Amino acid sequence: GLRISNLVHGREYLGSDSSIYFSNGFREIPTDYYTRPAILAIDTSKQKRFIGGGKGCVGSRVQTEMYLEYTTSLLSFLGNRSYFTYTWISDVTHDNLNSAGYADTPFLRAFERLQKSGVMDKSLVVFLSDHGMRYGPIRRTLVGKYEDRLPFAFLMFPPEFRRKYPEAVRNLKINQYRLTTHYDLHATLLELAYFPNRNSSFKTSHGLSLLHEVPESRTCREASIDAHWCCCHETGDFPAAHRLSRKMARFVLGTVNGWLQEGAPGKCKTLHLQNLIDVYEVSVDPNGDSRYFWVTLSATPGGAFLEATVAVNSTEGMSAERVSRLDWYGSQSSCVKSHFLELYCVCRK
Repeated sequence: GLRISNLVHGREYLGSDSSIYFSNGFREIPTDYYTRPAILAIDTSKQKRFIGGGKGCVGSRVQTEMYLEYTTSLLSFLGNRSYFTYTWISDVTHDNLNSAGYADTPFLRAFERLQKSGVMDKSLVVFLSDHGMRYGPIRRTLVGKYEDRLPFAFLMFPPEFRRKYPEAVRNLKINQYRLTTHYDLHATLLELAYFPNRNSSFKTSHGLSLLHEVPESRTCREASIDAHWCCCHETGDFPAAHRLSRKMARFVLGTVNGWLQEGAPGKCKTLHLQNLIDVYEVSVDPNGDSRYFWVTLSATPGGAFLEATVAVNSTEGMSAERVSRLDWYGSQSSCVKSHFLELYCVCRK
């Protein structure tokens, strides 16, 4: 059954709540052990500085190493007690494409400490990300489109689990090569909370437990992956000069302008097409009634780079439910308080 006596929370970015960007955080301390005091001390230290493309240092140390040391020390302290630990590191990787290398040694040392202290002999360790690089020049390339959409996830089970439940381990290995999402990881954790008392596969509204074999034929739709984020398709160049490409670009900007007019009337400037950068046709739903396209463009005023997945039916009717912003908007949208609208708004004042 579920036995969690200690909850540990840690996120080293102070600009947002642990789960919802643009929120103010918790009214009360939500866990038994809370890293915020330690994070505040590090973040406000007079020794803190940024070098090497955004690498955060405190004195001569990368601050990522300090957060990981805090976490591994706490886990060693908890010993054989039950716990659930959430530690989120984004400082060194979030805003710079190449700075992840600075975290290699700190993470290696952290895993070595967990191994040496025996934590990995009795705990499931999940090492994951939520997304790749979302802003910057790389996002305006085909590689960058996949970079944003394919977060990694590694699950490290203790030796005793692998010995006792070989069927689950077999399924986990098979599922490495199946279409899976973090929804599935959530379902897996829920099943593990009561494992092995459940005899059937644990499902949530969006996910399947990875302890059971995921269907090889699973589609993005079946995995609750929106067409905009789906990567299981063939991609082909489509001429940007084509009449349909220009029509889709105008449709995307018309959609965005509609959102701005409805959500922030009178506050934002109307966006116009500056440059149609590229168009790709993607086979998201080969058996469906619509064709799908990735459309990347820049808009004026403000110079925003936008990417949309546009569905086009047989009569050239169009829809675009998602539009990604590929560059940082800074203070352009300071007049709106909506996280959604701030991606697109260029304030009139």
